[in-house]
Amino acid sequence: MITGIKRTLKAHMGEGVAPVVRLPESESTVQITIDGHELHIPSGATVMEAALSNGIFIPHFCYHPGLGPEGNCRMCLVEIEGRPKLEPSCIIPVCRDMVVNTCSADVVEARRGVMEFLLLNHPLDCPWCDKAGECMLQDHSYNYGSGETRHRMHKRTSPVKDFGPKLKMYSNRCIQCTRCVRFLAEVEGGEEFSLFGRSADVDVGTYIRHNLTNNYQGCLADVCPVGALVTKPFLYSARVFYLESQPSVCPICSTGCSIFVDRYQNRIVRIRPRPNLEVNEWWMCDTGRFETGWIEEGRVDTPMLGSEIGLRQCGWDTALDTASKALKSADGGQLGGIVWAGASCEEIHLFTKLLRALGGIISPWYGPDGRIDPAAKEDFLRRKDPNPNTRGLEAIASDLMDLEHLLGRIDSGEVASLIVLGTVMDEAVAARLSNLDQLIVISSHHCPVGDASDVLLPGTVWVEKAGTFLNGEGHLQRFSQVLDIKTAARADVSILSALIDRCGLGPQNEDPAAVYEEITRQPGPFKGLAWGQIPPGGRRLDLKLPASEPGTAGREGAE
Repeated sequence: MITGIKRTLKAHMGEGVAPVVRLPESESTVQITIDGHELHIPSGATVMEAALSNGIFIPHFCYHPGLGPEGNCRMCLVEIEGRPKLEPSCIIPVCRDMVVNTCSADVVEARRGVMEFLLLNHPLDCPWCDKAGECMLQDHSYNYGSGETRHRMHKRTSPVKDFGPKLKMYSNRCIQCTRCVRFLAEVEGGEEFSLFGRSADVDVGTYIRHNLTNNYQGCLADVCPVGALVTKPFLYSARVFYLESQPSVCPICSTGCSIFVDRYQNRIVRIRPRPNLEVNEWWMCDTGRFETGWIEEGRVDTPMLGSEIGLRQCGWDTALDTASKALKSADGGQLGGIVWAGASCEEIHLFTKLLRALGGIISPWYGPDGRIDPAAKEDFLRRKDPNPNTRGLEAIASDLMDLEHLLGRIDSGEVASLIVLGTVMDEAVAARLSNLDQLIVISSHHCPVGDASDVLLPGTVWVEKAGTFLNGEGHLQRFSQVLDIKTAARADVSILSALIDRCGLGPQNEDPAAVYEEITRQPGPFKGLAWGQIPPGGRRLDLKLPASEPGTAGREGAE
């Protein structure tokens, strides 16, 4: 095993010293020996997969655990006893009693030869290359490069290619590993990229210099083992050595991709996929990766109270006192609540706890298009439901009332006070709330409903808090706080805990982990699964899905 790599390779889609490998699902296994270690490997696996899945690192370029084997870089050559030549480990299947040596003198010498060829024409632009610090070519050069070259001719050069607003290609750095071509062909299903020419004239690019149009261009930069393909939004924005990475969950749709959020000076500079074979494998869409401007735009910075001239700023004590008095003054069925399907499980639990204790009724907010099946797919990865926690909402708040029915009660005056959790961007809903005596909104962003409120409490977005999401397939994942809160806003769990306390319902712990433990003590799919027992990749829960669409069955129950 190579021990020269002293840092974690952060952007190799789970590769580097601890790759995420999917082994074949086979009941039969074979015993092989790699570098003196006896291993039992499922039949059908390759030598590369056997080694990497057991912590034995074999250097490679063209191999990627999410793509089909190619065997063109020859960096992963190994020595197999009884065979006359070195063989590429990424395409050789394991067989019984196979003995493999990954670091013999012949193997190391072969790798040095491969590195010499790859570096013949590679430019010396590591100081300003975006991949510096997480480049496989850098790391393998450190372990197998010679430090000097026998090349005495001019290096071959190629033009920089622009593929649109997301992706750029420095062709001089390309080593023709074909990872990008194979990703589009095998995973995304497109054919926008291809390999052109032969031998020294080989080139990677698009047909007739077209821009790329697919929604997975960031994955092309991820799979590139060198700095050839780079994303424009991240280009020259920060050095990877200074980035602080935090595991999180993408909130853009009900897939709930596992991600890393990289921050620099308390701002998000990059989002990238975190390998999770049960959710998103090694990929994520460009929408979740690049479209982060909404996080800062239109934020509610301070608590506000409604007045004749609109919202005016106030302190937290004043806002919480006003909100709690309005909630306590509502008589039973006169209190209603709307909860957004993008709220975390902990926020939903506290919201329903508050409303049930006060005798209120609860309706879901799924978006202007209503509820969309959280399991329905838009493409191979992204789902049609734009909410990350529809399943969580319906698992925790099982007695939801149809939103239209709640609005009808507001129209008739049966519901006089309403509390809303989440950003409800719908003017049609806001227009139907004029009959309310009191409207309390907890929202991270200004929205039509929030701007019409009597009390507006500034919440936070998912990167400013911790919690859990339950995706469209019932996979529960934790996410952590990434950014420090820059304004007077508070985490939604903290706001709801304060309201529960001020409404005389007893002290409430505002730690998300403690709130989650309350959920696990109740009957349902969360029962018995402690906060600390949720693995880094999450866990699939056993959901008993309702026969009818949640939120519509509540219409009959509310009569």
